[in-house]
Amino acid sequence: MKNLSVILSKQYLNKFYEILSLVITDKKEVTSLRKKVEKYEDVSYLKDIVNDDVKASFINEFNSQKEVHINKINELKEALDNFYKTHMEGKEIIDVPAIKKELNELDKNLLSVNNHLYLTDINPIYEFKNNLNVELDVYLAKHKSEEYMDMSIFHKSVTSIINESKQVLDNLLNDYSKDENEYYEAYIQKVYAEYSNFFDSGSNKTKSMPEWAKGLLFCTPWIIGFLVFTLYPLIQTLVFSFSKVEVSTEGFVVSPLGFTNYINLFSEDTTMWNYFRDYIVQMVVYVPLITIFSLILAMLLNTKIKAKGFFRVIFFFPVIITSGPVIKILIEQGVTSMPGINTLINTEEIMAQLPDFARTAFNILTNEFTMILWFSGIQILVFITGLQKIDKGVYEASAIDGAGKWEQFWKVTLPAINPTIVINVVFTLVMQSIFALNPIIQKIQDYMNDSNKGYGYASALAFTYFILMIVLLVIFVLIFKKHEKKNKEVR
Repeated sequence: MKNLSVILSKQYLNKFYEILSLVITDKKEVTSLRKKVEKYEDVSYLKDIVNDDVKASFINEFNSQKEVHINKINELKEALDNFYKTHMEGKEIIDVPAIKKELNELDKNLLSVNNHLYLTDINPIYEFKNNLNVELDVYLAKHKSEEYMDMSIFHKSVTSIINESKQVLDNLLNDYSKDENEYYEAYIQKVYAEYSNFFDSGSNKTKSMPEWAKGLLFCTPWIIGFLVFTLYPLIQTLVFSFSKVEVSTEGFVVSPLGFTNYINLFSEDTTMWNYFRDYIVQMVVYVPLITIFSLILAMLLNTKIKAKGFFRVIFFFPVIITSGPVIKILIEQGVTSMPGINTLINTEEIMAQLPDFARTAFNILTNEFTMILWFSGIQILVFITGLQKIDKGVYEASAIDGAGKWEQFWKVTLPAINPTIVINVVFTLVMQSIFALNPIIQKIQDYMNDSNKGYGYASALAFTYFILMIVLLVIFVLIFKKHEKKNKEVR
């Protein structure tokens, strides 16, 4: 939302151009003049077009509406007094819905005062409704929860808000007590000041560089890095996958082979189908578990608990230390398996009765459960960020409507963080897919050093793996996007 001072500056300028249009009947000429004025960042050019005709039009407009607006202001002052006396003065229990209904109408009448030539700053009138609504919502929330509220403090706050708006109306009446010539000079100076403020704010300032160019410049380091370290290797991998690649003292010697590497991969290397199947099962297990576990922990760490920062560090710490070699040693020592699982159930008997894909999933759950927890650190932080962006007022409003914690989670929290869930799903799948101990990654590295397979065959496998990863990524994103669409339809 734009700064309120900028909005008010634009209103003063718009009113000034209305005055000009009374002098210049051709609207196109006024539009052209306005464009010329706004090319400058000082008031010198603006002063050149303020002449006696503009002054005469201003005074005529001022006098024609003066009495009408004075009466309007007095009516509004009386309406503010009656509003407080009728609904709130001396009352311990107030009818919030009735007050808000009348407040909307009162606010419309208050905002109508911006349609004339005023000198006084009318910011408090713009903030009147919002400020009063905040006090009413606090009262309603405490009344609903039967929490004690000091009504004297409430009445004092409400009175202060109303008096602030009444003071603005009094200042407007004082402005009208000025002589018409004095008022005109003061108003023109106000226009000059607001004109300068308008440009100083940067809202309408002539840009030396378009916004899209600034954004592009900001992204340049990333774009260069992507082109050099991602796109170029990706294209080179694709080229290598259709070739026989030999390493010589002069560099890579590339001989085109067509689809031979891909044909051999899918027809001769039958073990790769097992690798691909295990990878898909692993992602189907890993991604939901990591996402759910990190969301639960994020919600716990987002509550008011002691040593919250310490616990966040504890859960993030494995991200720092669990590099490929460290994880490998821990796996060999059995640290990553579910503690005590073998003493509780006969895992070997269960594994023997399961089909291949289910056996793989069960093996991941029992032998890599701790690893799943370790890979949740970054996702927890992302979820905490998403949770902290949810407006607390939404929870208060839902609580007033009778929603419990369970309903709030499904109807407020989950829909609000759905984009964050998608981000974490994408991050989890990509990070697990490129992890150093991923069997397919290790297989690609082995083939690169194999004299019979070489870089060409390894590139074909790498590109096939890349396409499989993209397909899984699209499926996961579409599932959550569909869920997000359903939530929007329900709401």
